[in-house]
Amino acid sequence: MKKLFYLLLFIPLLGYSTFYKGTITFNDDTIKEGFIEIPEYYSQKIKFKIDNNSKSEKFEIDIVKKFEIVNSKNDTVFFETIILATPNVFNSEKLNIDKKKSWARVIKKSKISLYSISEGWSNGVGVSPGATSSTPYSKYYIKKPNTEYAIYFHMILGSSGLTIAVNNFNSIVKTSKIIFNDDCPKILERINKEEFKTKGLVTIVDLYDETCGD
Repeated sequence: MKKLFYLLLFIPLLGYSTFYKGTITFNDDTIKEGFIEIPEYYSQKIKFKIDNNSKSEKFEIDIVKKFEIVNSKNDTVFFETIILATPNVFNSEKLNIDKKKSWARVIKKSKISLYSISEGWSNGVGVSPGATSSTPYSKYYIKKPNTEYAIYFHMILGSSGLTIAVNNFNSIVKTSKIIFNDDCPKILERINKEEFKTKGLVTIVDLYDETCGD
C-alpha cells in the first residue's frame, strides 16, 4: 500500500513542464511575449503561454525564426531555428544535411556563429562494447556566412561547459579542416590546444574574426 501511495504521488510530476518568461520571433518578424517551454532540439513544435495561468499553444518550427528566454539565473538565453549538417562517416568531405530545422542555442555570433543543441543524454558510450551510460553531452555547430546550415564542430561529454579542458583536441583540428580548409586555411595555422583549453570553443569564433573574412 505504501509503494502504491508513493507511486501515485510521483505520477503528477511526470507531466510537469517548466515555462520561462521570454519572446518568440516569427519568420515575418512578428513577436509574441509570454512564457516558453524550451523544446528538445529535434522537436518540431514549441509550447507557448501568454501567462502562467493560460492554456499552452504550439507553434511549428518552420514558422519560427528565433526565441529567447530568461532562465532561473536571470540570464537571457537565445535560440535560433537552423538546419544542422554533419560530415559523412565514410567521406568527411561530404555533408549529411538535415531536412528539418532544429532549435539551437546561440553561443557566440560574429563573422561566424557558434551554436549548441540542447544538452541531452548519450547512451551506449560505456567503456566496453554494448555497455551504456548516462552522460550529458553538448554538440556544437558552426555556421559560416552565406550558408543555410551549421556544420558539426565538436561534442563535449559531461556538463563541464565551454571553458574547461577540451575532451579531444584532435577532433577539433579534424573538423576545422573540413569546415575551413576551402575558404580560410590560415585559421588552421592558428589553432592552439592551450588556447582552446583556456577560452573554450568560442576560440574558433575569435580566430575566424582575426584571420578570415572581410
